Amino acid sequence: MSIDIDLKSYYDKVRHHKLLDKLGNRIADNEVMHLLKEVIKTNGKRGIPQGGPLSPLLANLYLNEIDKMLEKAKEVTNKGPYTHLTYARYLDDIVICVDGKYKWKWLYAGVKKRLFEELGKLELPINEEKNKELNLEEGGSFEFLGFEYKRSLSRNKKKGVLYNPAPNRRNRLLEKLRQVLRRFKSQPIQRVIEKINPILRGWLNYFRIC
Repeated sequence: MSIDIDLKSYYDKVRHHKLLDKLGNRIADNEVMHLLKEVIKTNGKRGIPQGGPLSPLLANLYLNEIDKMLEKAKEVTNKGPYTHLTYARYLDDIVICVDGKYKWKWLYAGVKKRLFEELGKLELPINEEKNKELNLEEGGSFEFLGFEYKRSLSRNKKKGVLYNPAPNRRNRLLEKLRQVLRRFKSQPIQRVIEKINPILRGWLNYFRIC
């Protein structure tokens, strides 16, 4: 079973006093804290500025309790080499996978309940349209950081995970290439190649693990 959580307008919803409390637990220097407060407050009364060099760090720190809760659940349910819960989070993109066997249904329900409780404490609304719960054994798939994940059988009939660039990422690449080709259609072919190669190189470097 898998839970794919998408938070609605995450950067705009961060509560300053909660974030500053978390920073204060780690930083003892008052001048540094004052500087951080000034940076955070530039976005108004709520939220953190997007695109700033500190934003990813602050966004990750704000969700620390989510990581701690999931790490604890993972630790207490592991049985030797067998993992019955795993998760991945990057900023506000969270995926939680739980053993699909019936006897672990309680774990799925419990983790989901605790996750929503922690998000409620942080006053972070969930994007219901993008929030996704699915059973990978039934042919479902989910996206994470531009990749699409689903269950697959190998040539020797062993179950595994297949991951490829998500369809929307492929479509974006093709659209970007179309725009370049339209814009430079009257230019020499070498000029077109010079424009296209960096786009392809960047895309392939990111997705080459597929």
